[in-house]
Amino acid sequence: MLCARIHEYSKPLVIDEVQAPSISSGEQVLVRVGATGLCHSDLHLIGGNFRNVIPLHLPTIPGHEVAGWIEDLGDAVPQNIMDKGDLVAVFAGWSCGICGFCKSGNEQLCNDAKWPGVISNGGFAEYILVPSYRFLIKVDKEAGIESDHLAPLTDAGVTPFRAIKK
Repeated sequence: MLCARIHEYSKPLVIDEVQAPSISSGEQVLVRVGATGLCHSDLHLIGGNFRNVIPLHLPTIPGHEVAGWIEDLGDAVPQNIMDKGDLVAVFAGWSCGICGFCKSGNEQLCNDAKWPGVISNGGFAEYILVPSYRFLIKVDKEAGIESDHLAPLTDAGVTPFRAIKK
């Protein structure tokens, strides 16, 4: 698959061809990326501004604002929750789900969270492997939203929404 990767801090992303990810465990979902937003934190990662706090294992694929279509599902994904071809938004942070922060609705504070584009490969690629179906929001076909409008909502949209809600 084609992807854009950070090879060196403060250098342009490099278009590379790498092996596409594939399902290796039950809850995983392979998503064909339709769009990925460019967040200001991506620019900080690329520029190396976070290298002392969040050192990346280079080269890496950035991008945490992702939307696309389900390409493949692991065998432990519950039946009739989602199907191949469904449009989904990918959560920007993959929390543990069991710590006190997660249980109180503060998943963004989870000490064991994994962030696509930081800890694992992100959405600046043709495919992204999501570790669990729990990190996807299925979009109703009748909603009429396209992946390029959906992707930035996974971070830039939920941040002000959460602030207003709290």
